[in-house]
Amino acid sequence: MNDIPSGLAIGAVMTRNPISIETSASLDSAFEAMSKYSCHHLAVTEDDVLVGVLSHRDISLAESVTGKPQSELKVDDAYVAFPYRAERHDSLDKVLDDMLTLQIGSVLIVENEKLIGILTTYDVCRILRDFLQDNPVVGS
Repeated sequence: MNDIPSGLAIGAVMTRNPISIETSASLDSAFEAMSKYSCHHLAVTEDDVLVGVLSHRDISLAESVTGKPQSELKVDDAYVAFPYRAERHDSLDKVLDDMLTLQIGSVLIVENEKLIGILTTYDVCRILRDFLQDNPVVGS
């Protein structure tokens, strides 16, 4: 990526085919999936319908609030319902601005109500790194 043009669509930089997990799954299963796929966010579904997002932080918070270990908790106990969603043609500028304003770490990308991608703060760091490698800052 040589340049990050204004108006770049989020679909160009999203992580495609993100991992999802059902609300009825255990938090142990969610944590294992995050470890296996080296990710910090999972899309959450219920009967194959997208209902939320689950992060490492959500798992830790659920353990802390309930006083129970993750082995005794379900995804349903920890996920965030009604997550921020965007469509592949939405501008990266707007989505990043919304992430900052809402103080959120991920955006689910949908098309016809079906999950097609995710953008996380990790992805944003990767995009910025690639941009900076291709466009060294003068005078640094």
